Amino acid sequence: MKVAFAQKSRAASSKSRMPVWKKIGLSAVVATIALPSWSAYASESSDRLQQVLEILSTSHVSGATEEALSDAAIKAMVQSLNDPYTEFMDKKQWSQFEGSLARNYVGVGILISHTAEGVYIEQVFKNSSAEAAGLRADDIIVKVNDTEITPENAKDVATYITGEENTNVTITILRGTEKSVLTMPRKAVSLPVVESAYLDGGVGYLRVYSFSDNSDEQFTEILEGFRAKSGFRSLVIDLRDNPGGLLESAGYMASNFIKDNILIHTKTRNGTDNPVNIVGGTTLPLPVYVLVNENSASASEILAGALQDYKVAVIAGTNTYGKGSVQNIYSLSEGSKLKVTIEEYLTPLGHPVNKVGIKPDLLLEGSMNQLLQVLRLAGVKDFKVEKNRSVVTVNGMKVDDTLPAVEEDGKLWVHSRVLAALAGAELKWISDSQGVELTVKDQTPVLFSGNQVKMVGDYLFLDAAAFADSFPSFKVEGTVSHLVLSSSAVN
Repeated sequence: MKVAFAQKSRAASSKSRMPVWKKIGLSAVVATIALPSWSAYASESSDRLQQVLEILSTSHVSGATEEALSDAAIKAMVQSLNDPYTEFMDKKQWSQFEGSLARNYVGVGILISHTAEGVYIEQVFKNSSAEAAGLRADDIIVKVNDTEITPENAKDVATYITGEENTNVTITILRGTEKSVLTMPRKAVSLPVVESAYLDGGVGYLRVYSFSDNSDEQFTEILEGFRAKSGFRSLVIDLRDNPGGLLESAGYMASNFIKDNILIHTKTRNGTDNPVNIVGGTTLPLPVYVLVNENSASASEILAGALQDYKVAVIAGTNTYGKGSVQNIYSLSEGSKLKVTIEEYLTPLGHPVNKVGIKPDLLLEGSMNQLLQVLRLAGVKDFKVEKNRSVVTVNGMKVDDTLPAVEEDGKLWVHSRVLAALAGAELKWISDSQGVELTVKDQTPVLFSGNQVKMVGDYLFLDAAAFADSFPSFKVEGTVSHLVLSSSAVN
């Protein structure tokens, strides 16, 4: 199967642009193909299977139905392949798969977090049932319908709130010292697949959560907005924890950076190479940085691998997941689907991805450290990192990265890599002193050891106050629950 991706018009329908298409997720690169009737494949083996199916469905004491036995037989055949990416999905499972790809679910439109205070609302989505009912960020959820929320069942709050579309759910919240009981309908909710920010220094930031049907269009529209700005100087694409999505979406995103060329090679069971091509692409004559981690998979690896091979971006973070096999989706009866591994894909230069992943050009550990380091490379000079409960912002941009900080021994401790990144310092472990040495440009190194360092689990934390004393460009305010870390440009 040969597929080509060209720069596309946002006004065009995704499905009308390409007669043949593939989908790719954490567990699939797929194409929808209608199967002929079962009789077209009739053989002695299939006759035998049909005989067993009829005998069991009509004679077995359990009263098992033909449909249930057929599903069980299919699942057993699939399981015998020992391939986690080949699977049978009934109509409901397929619907859930498509919903996860598009980041759709049925609920009220809130993002929740867990703290020692309880389960609180981190964000209320615009135009949602929750917004209409009056829920607000920072409300603490104390009851869902008739279920009191306790530390024991707090992890299940999301399942209590979600449910069948157009059914009601009642949520009791604590706002300050007052309780309120609010009832709202469950509706279809679409989480953002692409989020963006434009940071001081002319740095465009694009976070891609999933390669869904319209994520490439959102991506390109935002990128065009960045390009229209006179001060646009660099781009950061964040693919961390992105499990994949549509191959066509990854292809169209890549066409913003790569002209006519190969996106990936696909190798069949017979060793045949069927390249997937980019046609009519363009380039971005600016530095591009791509953030990846161990959960960046499939379509994320396709995009990162192509940008890396053509040297149009620096890949930073940790080694990616390593999902490099290709699946086709076959449509069966009753709306069920069979996802079958048919190929392996390789990067444009022929590097394998399956069980190998994409090795970053710049190895960076720790999520907040990764983000800060790459933003600094991209041109951000001043930083302000704020933490309010579990909500973290960087220069006003809400991020999914955590800010590792603890309060112990009457001190505030922050992860050493985060502090080094904020100060623009190189960090070096000094075994003799059981501490770390930090150096900013050509300045004299500063050693932190003894009561200035603390191991928290496997990670080294530094006394934030002592760090601020040593680096005048760095400031720390607040407590571990409401914390502000800031640094000015390093001269």
